[in-house]
Amino acid sequence: MTNIKQPSLGIRNNNPGNIKRSNDPWQGLAYVQDDPKFFKFKTMAYGIRALARVLITYQDKYNIRTIKEVAQRYAPTTENDTVNYCMVVSEVAKTHENKILDFHSYKDLEPIIRGIIFIENGGANKKYITQDDIDEGLRMAGVPRVKPLVKSRTMQAATVAATGGAMQVVAEMANTLSPAVSLFERVAGYFPYLGAVLLLAGIGYIIYSKIKERKRY
Repeated sequence: MTNIKQPSLGIRNNNPGNIKRSNDPWQGLAYVQDDPKFFKFKTMAYGIRALARVLITYQDKYNIRTIKEVAQRYAPTTENDTVNYCMVVSEVAKTHENKILDFHSYKDLEPIIRGIIFIENGGANKKYITQDDIDEGLRMAGVPRVKPLVKSRTMQAATVAATGGAMQVVAEMANTLSPAVSLFERVAGYFPYLGAVLLLAGIGYIIYSKIKERKRY
C-alpha cells in the first residue's frame, strides 16, 4: 500500500507561519479551531496576512529589522535551532541576515515571508501556496505589490499618444516656420545675435500657440 505523505501542519491549517494560538483576534480565523497549538485560517492568504502582520509589528513595536533579529524572536533557541532558522531564511530570501529591512516594503517583506514559509513547511509548500496567495496576503496586510507603471497598457497608450501629439506639433511648427527661415537667415547675416534671438522667440511662441490651441479640445 502506497504511503501518501500529507501536507505539513502549517499547510493544512492555512497557517504557513505556524502562528501559535493566543488571544489575538486575527482576521480570517476558521470557525473551528481544533488544533490545540496553532491557529487555523479560512484561506492561505489570511494565514500569510497574519505572518506579515507579525513581522510588521516586530519592526514597529520592537525595531526588529533584520532576518537575524526576526529568527531570534520568532524561533527562539528554547524551541528551535535559531542559527539554522536564520541561515535558511536568509538563503531562500537571498538577503544577508544583518541587512536592515523595511517590512512595510513589498520588496523587503515578500522574500522573508517566502523564507519563513519554506523552513516552516519544507520545499513541498510550493505545491500548495501560490504567488497569488502570498501577494493577496501581503495586500491584506497593507503591503501591496506595486507593478511598474511603465508596464501598464494604459500608461503605454498614454505615452504613445503623448509622443504622437508632440511629433505632430513639431511637424506643424516646421511647416509654420519654413517661410520665415529665409528671413531669419538674412537678418542673421547682418545681426547674428539678433537673428538667433528672433528664431528662438518665434519657436517658443509657435509652440505655446499650438499647445494652447490643442487644450481647447
